[in-house]
Amino acid sequence: MPTLRELLDQQLMLAQQIEQARHADRLDALAKVRALVQRHGFTGSEVFHSAGGAVKRPSGSKARNAANS
Repeated sequence: MPTLRELLDQQLMLAQQIEQARHADRLDALAKVRALVQRHGFTGSEVFHSAGGAVKRPSGSKARNAANS
């Protein structure tokens, strides 16, 4: 059975590995997001719409009917 010291050393090594993996994962995700934004020509306001999360919908009877169905 491992000693407390050995387990604590393992915990420290795992925490470091987790942080490295998290960093690499974030970089990968950011690269994918940037590529998609560029490919589709999104603007910052389209990606990060106004506070409250409301997305503008087109006006007109079709939009109202679709929202009510």
